[in-house]
Amino acid sequence: RQESRTSWSAHHAQFTTSEFNEPRFALAAEESTIQQKVASNGEPNYRFRAHDATVRAGNVPVFYWPQLGGESRDVPLRRLSAGYRGNIGPVVRTRWDAFTLLGREKPEGVDMTFDVDLMGDHGAGLGLNLDYDRPTMFGKLAGYLLVHDDAEDQIANRLDVDHDGETRGFIQLQHRHLLRDNWELSIEAAYVSDETFLEEFFRGEADQSKPFETSVYVKKQDEDWAFSFLAKTDLNDFIAQTPTLQAPGYTVEKLPELGYFRVATPLWDDRLTWYSENRFSRMRIRAGDDAPAERGFTAAQSM
Repeated sequence: RQESRTSWSAHHAQFTTSEFNEPRFALAAEESTIQQKVASNGEPNYRFRAHDATVRAGNVPVFYWPQLGGESRDVPLRRLSAGYRGNIGPVVRTRWDAFTLLGREKPEGVDMTFDVDLMGDHGAGLGLNLDYDRPTMFGKLAGYLLVHDDAEDQIANRLDVDHDGETRGFIQLQHRHLLRDNWELSIEAAYVSDETFLEEFFRGEADQSKPFETSVYVKKQDEDWAFSFLAKTDLNDFIAQTPTLQAPGYTVEKLPELGYFRVATPLWDDRLTWYSENRFSRMRIRAGDDAPAERGFTAAQSM
C-alpha cells in the first residue's frame, strides 16, 4: 500500500535480490515500511523498517529478530559459512550488521558488525568489529571471545595445546584524535588471553598486524618543530605475535618517553640547516614469562 508520495507499507512481505520466482535468500517480515529520502548527493535513498523479521534460506527461517531497519541495500547478515573439521567438528560462522539489527541509521563513516559463531569443540564464539573515520578522529575496535573452550589448538609441526573449559579471546583498540592547535592524541590497547589464541583463530593478527601495545601518545607539531609524549606497556606477560617473538624476542616498555625534534630549521640566513632529535626515556625490556611448551613446541624445537 502506498501511504504517501514517498512511503509504502506491506504485510507478509519478502525482500530479496533474487531474480527468480522463489528466492533462495530473502528477508521476510510480518509488517514493513519503506520511505524514500534524498541522499546528500541528490540520489533517491530508500530506508526500510521491518517488524517480526526472519532471514530465510528458501522457505526455511534461519534467524529471527523483532525489528530491523536501514537502507534498502543493507542486509543484516553480512557473512555465513559452514563446514566440518575433523579435529573439532562442525563450524558455523556468521557476521551481522549491528545498525540494521538495532533499526538505527548508520552514522557516516562508521561501520559496526558482530559475529555469532559455533566453533565445534571450541564452543560458542562472539565477536565485535567497529571501524570509524570521522572528520577529527579515526580508529577501530576489534574483539573476539570463546566462552567455554574444551578443544585443542593444533598448530602445524607442534604438539597439541589442550584447553579445559577456559574463556579465551582478544581485544584491540586503536584511536587517533586530531585536536586544536596542532595537537594529536593516539591511544592503543590490546590484550590476548593466551599464547596460541591468535595463531589458532586469527593468523592475520598473529603474523601481519601492527604489534600489539597499550599506549598513550601525544604530539604537537608546528612548522619545523615537534614535541611528543609516549607511555607504552604490554598487558600480556607473553609475546602474542610471531614476528616479535622471532625477532627481537621481547617488547620495550616506555614509562614515559619525552621527545623534542627540529627538522630543517634555517640558520644564518639559510647558510646552515639544523636538525635535532632529543629523547628522554625510562625504558625496560620485557621478555615473555611463558615456556615454549605452552605454545606446543617440543623439547627439540625449544632447544
